[in-house]
Amino acid sequence: MRRPRTFLNTILGVVVAAGCTSQSTGPTGPGMEAALVSLGEVTILTCTPLPAASASAVIGKEGGILTVGPHTLVIPAKALPKDVLITAELPSEANNSIVFGPEGLQFKQPASLTMSFDNCGAWGQLRALQIAYTDDLLKVKELVPSVADNRDKTITGSLRHFSRYAVAY
Repeated sequence: MRRPRTFLNTILGVVVAAGCTSQSTGPTGPGMEAALVSLGEVTILTCTPLPAASASAVIGKEGGILTVGPHTLVIPAKALPKDVLITAELPSEANNSIVFGPEGLQFKQPASLTMSFDNCGAWGQLRALQIAYTDDLLKVKELVPSVADNRDKTITGSLRHFSRYAVAY
C-alpha cells in the first residue's frame, strides 16, 4: 500500500525543486532565496544576503535596546554593572549572523536577541531554528536557548555573553 504524501513533504519538494546553493556560491537566480550549509551536527541557515550595517550605543545599569538591520538586542536592567559601549555589525553574507562587541562581555542577566529570517525563504519555516554562538568562520560553538516565530519570521534567543551569533538548525 502506498503512503500518502504529507503536506510537509510536498512543501519540501517544492522548495528543493526551486533550487538551493552552497554558501560559497550564494544564490544563483530568481527564487534562490535560501540554502543550507552543514557545519558538523548543526547547520547554519544561509539566506539572501542583507545589506551590511552597524550600530552602537552606550548601555548601562538601566538596560537598553540596540537595533542593527532587522535584528534587535534587548539588554535588561541590571544586566550590566556600568556603562558599556555596545557595538553590533551585520556582515553582508549569505547567512543571518551578527557580531557583537566588546567580545566576551558577560551579562548578569541574559540579554534577548531577536533575529529575522525573513530573507531565508521557506527553509526557515520548515526547520526547528535556533540561534548559535559561532566563531568568525561560523563554526558553531554553542546553541542558545531560542524560540522561533514563523508568523513574524523571527527567532529570539537568550544571550549570556557577546560574540558572533547566527541562525541555525
